[in-house]
Amino acid sequence: MRGSVVTGLHVACAAGEGASALEAALLKGEISGGRVARIAGFDPERALRPGEARRMSAESRLVTASCLAAAADAGVAARPYPPERTGTFLGSAFGSLSVTCDYLRGILEDGMAAASPALFAESLASAPLGHAAMALDARGPSFGFTAGDLSMIAALDEGRRAIGSGAIDRAYVSAFELMPDILVEILSRLAARGGRPVRAGEGVATLVLEAEETARETGASVRARISGMALAGDPAASPTDWSRDPAAWEATCSRALARASGGEGSLPPLAAIVTQSPPSPASRAEAAALERILAPRGRAEIVDVHRVVGSFAGAGGIAMAAAIVLAGRRGGDVLVSAGSWGGATGAAVISPSGA
Repeated sequence: MRGSVVTGLHVACAAGEGASALEAALLKGEISGGRVARIAGFDPERALRPGEARRMSAESRLVTASCLAAAADAGVAARPYPPERTGTFLGSAFGSLSVTCDYLRGILEDGMAAASPALFAESLASAPLGHAAMALDARGPSFGFTAGDLSMIAALDEGRRAIGSGAIDRAYVSAFELMPDILVEILSRLAARGGRPVRAGEGVATLVLEAEETARETGASVRARISGMALAGDPAASPTDWSRDPAAWEATCSRALARASGGEGSLPPLAAIVTQSPPSPASRAEAAALERILAPRGRAEIVDVHRVVGSFAGAGGIAMAAAIVLAGRRGGDVLVSAGSWGGATGAAVISPSGA
């Protein structure tokens, strides 16, 4: 199976736009704000033609502009691949919810006869993916995933598999989240039941993923390698909650780490671990699992992304971007841990480019 490397990265969240802004926010530790950490310093419409922007929802504009920025970062214009050898993969916890609200509001106010076909098309969770694929002229496989904080890992795993099998040579893997007021209200009420405050986060992150040998042959600048991944589920978990079983979290992370080491049984130290779960019984289970994983490996910094940019920020995309930044800065492997409703768990190991 061919290996995959990251050759391009774009990220925008409450910290601002770009890897440097995210790194600075991680070092600071927290960004002040109220219930929502809104995207700052990034205007998607600057990257789009006016006619294009008018036909897109806010979510579609966000994802398409991010993909174009990641493509520029990877220098794909100087290294073109056939369109059919390029795939697009997208993750989001809640999908195109802002335009869905607009669509339903029209029906409630004016009846079904007033239902807007244009708004309906944009309300689909896959709508941003279609716009991005057209803007990139990517005609290979295209898949969307809605899996809570696990969405980026799910999309990345699918893109990595497509490259590994030889079906494509390049994949754009993106994850996003916007926070319309109605979603913030729902999340706040759910959190209040458990006596927890909520601080939701917006964000988008896009990776350009390429087959390692092809990327190096074409002179790409490699940011990081995808060394190991794992996805699993906890059958004992509630359909509406993350897994509360430390063993379930530990098993997934251990599987990803074993794949990263090639199953040699060695336990290389980790530079950092990136998590994103908000305070909850599930996050305590995740923390207990990570402590057990670190026990035989020595200490590694645990970076809690939700404290910096809010919960659900980029549907796990901001955490993945943080891992790439940390792997390059620390020069070692970084483990990303994530969960979703129904007890789904996932992990990815990001290695520095020279590893």
